[in-house]
Amino acid sequence: MNSICLPKAHYPKTQHRSYRLIPLMLPYMVHDDI
Repeated sequence: MNSICLPKAHYPKTQHRSYRLIPLMLPYMVHDDI
């Protein structure tokens, strides 16, 4: 999970919201894969 965490400095404040949603969407993607 640490590999998914990227430096916040590389992401603008506008994209910080979508960056926060990524962990929430991962479980759904995994379920679709299965």
